[in-house]
Amino acid sequence: MTSDFLKKQLEESRFQHTLDYVHEHAGGIKKLGVPELLHLNQMLNHTTEDTWRTQPVEISLRTGKKRSFKMITNSIEEARTVLANAHDIVGQGKLIDAATYLYSHLVMSHFFKEANRRTAVVATYWLVREAGKDLDARVLVNTPLGDLSEDSELKKLRETITSMV
Repeated sequence: MTSDFLKKQLEESRFQHTLDYVHEHAGGIKKLGVPELLHLNQMLNHTTEDTWRTQPVEISLRTGKKRSFKMITNSIEEARTVLANAHDIVGQGKLIDAATYLYSHLVMSHFFKEANRRTAVVATYWLVREAGKDLDARVLVNTPLGDLSEDSELKKLRETITSMV
């Protein structure tokens, strides 16, 4: 039990460190691209190793459902497409749509071996800060969401993001 408590504290510390990094760098010259996305995930996992997922994986959602993810043949290219689409949506003046899109696609694509949800949160925080707005990433990371492939859960995510931006 103590190790779970310490693991959670370490995870929270890394999350805060990553948020501080985003707060300092987003909205400036650096843009949220694939290298930054990877760096954010590495910070959350406290590693410099490659953290892209290449193997199939099955995860349990908070609702108890299990979700299977197939092997990804080119995570970098797929992540690049998701980030480009999110930036295009921001360019259309639809920040909430872009933030919802980015978060949901990063979670549902499960690009990384670990910390996909937290990576989605900090990437969404970065995107919102790039647009000159703010978002309470701590609230977002602690917001329980179910299966984002369901319209009702996606709607709840959009409402949550809307209330924070």
